[in-house]
Amino acid sequence: MTVDGLLLFRVSVECITAVIVGYRATHAMKEKLKKIAAATNSRYLEMRIGRSSIKPHFVDEAGAVWVFEEGQIIRCKSTCLSCGQPVDDDKDTCSWCAIKSEDDEHAARLNPMRMLSSSGMLEGYYKGMSEIDRRFRKKE
Repeated sequence: MTVDGLLLFRVSVECITAVIVGYRATHAMKEKLKKIAAATNSRYLEMRIGRSSIKPHFVDEAGAVWVFEEGQIIRCKSTCLSCGQPVDDDKDTCSWCAIKSEDDEHAARLNPMRMLSSSGMLEGYYKGMSEIDRRFRKKE
């Protein structure tokens, strides 16, 4: 069955332990699913995609963070103090939030394009690359 563009399967209410809403769900869809979760006595979870991990995590209505591990949804032991996404037990912040302004400056200094620019060679580099591209495309 399709509802609001979503493919849904009919299952027995006893089989439902959690209702998980995707991160692109509209506010109206979230409200519908909260009602379904309450009616089925199930946990309501919103899926989130972290900034420093491709592995999704889930947040309940109270703000607790959950992860899918070993075939089940379990409460996350450690979360980033800044953004709340899951982190390893020995960390206080995720790798994204741990970036400091000094790290940005260091990365900028090591950027080869900035090095070429500061030495006045960037324009020549782009002209040379354009020439190589033009010659390559001529051969095609």
